[in-house]
Amino acid sequence: MPQEESTKLRVRAANKVYQVTLYYSNKRLRLKCLEVIAENDDGFILYDWEEETTYDNLTTEKIQRSMNYADVKNKQRHNQVINYDDATKDFLDKSMEVTEEDMELINEFLNV
Repeated sequence: MPQEESTKLRVRAANKVYQVTLYYSNKRLRLKCLEVIAENDDGFILYDWEEETTYDNLTTEKIQRSMNYADVKNKQRHNQVINYDDATKDFLDKSMEVTEEDMELINEFLNV
């Protein structure tokens, strides 16, 4: 990493996702800004690497780009969960009336 440059890294530990900023200065790597960015979220995507990324061609720009891609996917997944929850809530809020005819069909299906 070049002098005076920083990058962020993500780690999953104890059912939490941590993000830390690494800063390189005066031949020392320093840690800054340790923060929890997700709790109790096994599906959280840490990185979404480009296919051609390897250890040999890894750069701080590629790390940042892969975190940005992961953030987009995390947001999309979060929005899908919210939409599903809203749909479920709407469904459960509606009162359902079961007629005698419905009960006969249910009983016939269950062989009661």
